[in-house]
Amino acid sequence: MNKDFKLKGHLAMLGANTTWGMMAPIAKIVMTAGVISPLLLTNFRIIGAALLFWTASIFTKYEHVPLRDLLRMAGAGMLGIVFNQGSYITGIGFTSPGEASIITTTMPIWVMLLAAVILKEPITWKKAGGIALGASGALLLVFGGAQSAMKGDNPMLGDLLVLTAQLSYALYLTFYKNFIKKYSVFTLMKWMFTFASIAILPISIKEWSSTDWSAVSHTEIAGIAYVVVIATFLAYILTM
Repeated sequence: MNKDFKLKGHLAMLGANTTWGMMAPIAKIVMTAGVISPLLLTNFRIIGAALLFWTASIFTKYEHVPLRDLLRMAGAGMLGIVFNQGSYITGIGFTSPGEASIITTTMPIWVMLLAAVILKEPITWKKAGGIALGASGALLLVFGGAQSAMKGDNPMLGDLLVLTAQLSYALYLTFYKNFIKKYSVFTLMKWMFTFASIAILPISIKEWSSTDWSAVSHTEIAGIAYVVVIATFLAYILTM
């Protein structure tokens, strides 16, 4: 593989993980006021990204997607978007932004492990050492959270939910590794986020109707914009 190509890939993943790490404290600020719930923020993230990817796809080459592949995209949307983003945003509501950010950085470790188990990709001693160190740190952080200061309402539950989000996305990247290369990022994401929106909207109707929209501040609006545009739209492009 071309070294320049590998470098670009590493930089892209670094950029994606950086935006996700920054999302933790920003999302916490948005939800702290108590107006925007975790479920509602997840709605903004999924539906907003769907609209952005559909808009961006207008300016890219059209790709026909057969029904069979649409069904696969629906499955990918549940695993890589609904379970991933739902668990993450809910987890941030229970734990501290710092812990959520650290756990978020472990996602590449889980991808490497799952790829080795499911796809039989080799792991070198150097990779194994990194995995052991990263996994140990993440587990120590999760199960030792109850004794630490400055936590959320339920830090252990929050940490486990954030970890579940990383595992969910790692499973998505592993199971759909070859499939996601078949289409452009805009074609793939616009359909995945559309199916995710369809799945999450029915359980969110009450949240939309009961929210006091007049109480949403400019700070919260800016935070929502970051979550949707930077930590979702841009981050998913970098990941792909």
